[in-house]
Amino acid sequence: MIGELIGEAFRRTGELGGYLGDRRNFERARELWIGYSPKPREVRQAGIDSGWNFVQLQGFYIYAVAAVSVAPDSSYVVDPRYDVGASTMEMEERGRMVSDPHLFLETRGMTFEGELALDSSPRVDLLLLDGSLMARVYDSRSRAPTTLKDLVPRLKELGNAVFVAKRSQSSEVIGGPLGDIHYFSSATSGAGFSAPCVEEGVTTFYARLEDYTECLRIEVPGILDGAPPCPRAAPEGDWEDVRHVMDRLAHGTVGGYPYVLIQAHERAHIGDKDIGAIAEVMGVSYLSSGREVLGER
Repeated sequence: MIGELIGEAFRRTGELGGYLGDRRNFERARELWIGYSPKPREVRQAGIDSGWNFVQLQGFYIYAVAAVSVAPDSSYVVDPRYDVGASTMEMEERGRMVSDPHLFLETRGMTFEGELALDSSPRVDLLLLDGSLMARVYDSRSRAPTTLKDLVPRLKELGNAVFVAKRSQSSEVIGGPLGDIHYFSSATSGAGFSAPCVEEGVTTFYARLEDYTECLRIEVPGILDGAPPCPRAAPEGDWEDVRHVMDRLAHGTVGGYPYVLIQAHERAHIGDKDIGAIAEVMGVSYLSSGREVLGER
């Protein structure tokens, strides 16, 4: 079957090329880009991230989820949150109960991250959370449980929180068939940021903290510099608040990415060997997964 799939992929390269090659989208990204080399400003930072993994057995899952808030020296700013257990991982999605381990654990991790953010905020100058606040907003409307719905408004009220996403499918600014982050990444190479706009009371812009590094999606609760509603971003303005955020983000980066978020990722990561060891400790590693008939485990 792999031969047929490769053949189909080859036939569809032209379709993808059309998506990638629309010059107008790249021109729009260049128009909205504001070159700026941040002036790193020393601040007390905390990085928050979560990790999760699971093993599927016949009739249930063994899972583990953890979230951490760490300082640049990898010490905990507040005690981590974590959970290990066995469950069918059912949850309500669009009015019906479904077994969705990815959504179940992602939501649990986001909830832990939110709790850590609220506890850590008074202890630091700058609170960095991995991922998108807007993703939490939209998930909370459609499918996340009550705990996350309650947390989102409180996260939006934090005065020192910045959400940093390495990936994003959002296309509200450029309006192309691919995510905005693709166009800003491809059309620019120097340090700087895109003209900001506001959605749901959150200021959003794309940024590169060092020349020739990856573009990031930045979300800051509140309205910075009187930014217009999305998608009406425009480069006119001094954007002093945005530059201030950039300066604080640039303190302690590795390859243009905040070091505290690298530390948080490493501390929260749960690998396959880790979840396998947890299953062994819980005494269930010998149980059938249902895939043995295929010669798999």
